[in-house]
Amino acid sequence: MLMEESTSNSSEQLISFTRQQLHLLSQKPLSFERNFEAIGYITACLRHAGIQPIVVGGQAVELYTFSNYTTVDVDFVLNGYEMAGNIFESIGFIPKGAGQRHWYHPELDLPIEIPDSVLFGSTEKVNEISINDVSVFVIGIEDLILDRLRAGVHWNSNSDRELAEYLLDAYNGKLDIDYMDKQASSIENQVLDAWSQLKSKYNVK
Repeated sequence: MLMEESTSNSSEQLISFTRQQLHLLSQKPLSFERNFEAIGYITACLRHAGIQPIVVGGQAVELYTFSNYTTVDVDFVLNGYEMAGNIFESIGFIPKGAGQRHWYHPELDLPIEIPDSVLFGSTEKVNEISINDVSVFVIGIEDLILDRLRAGVHWNSNSDRELAEYLLDAYNGKLDIDYMDKQASSIENQVLDAWSQLKSKYNVK
């Protein structure tokens, strides 16, 4: 019983602390660092509840390009929509639309989407990035490149293909190509073809 009370008090203190930090961040001008810190505080709150949020999509691209590509939305892959929703509400987010997938923080002008509960790729490739004493967890660069290629194929999106190309060029020589070959071959032929063409263009082996 004492342990349960201690855990509850700890959770309430963390939620109160997070609300305060998000409020303080909202007083700062919009910047990459401000959003990163906000995501870091949100991540800590969710992890305390046993939920592991992983940044995917455009926000992941922004992190890996050091803000050369910018986006407003934050996409999290995480388990436990309902519990995560309760935490989002407790730290100042409001739901947008039906379900537990879209959230918005009015003070920060920060939208969050939860596109899936399952990561496209390997959790072993997930990277932890830390700035100013906060950390976020981001889809692996290999899986992000393939995810952008997949989006480019599915939505006939030149911008997503260009992002995949940009990331491959930027991280060429640092990628697990064998892993990417295996992943690409397991998706679909069009994505595999796009990956093969990209490798050929940049002489990736």
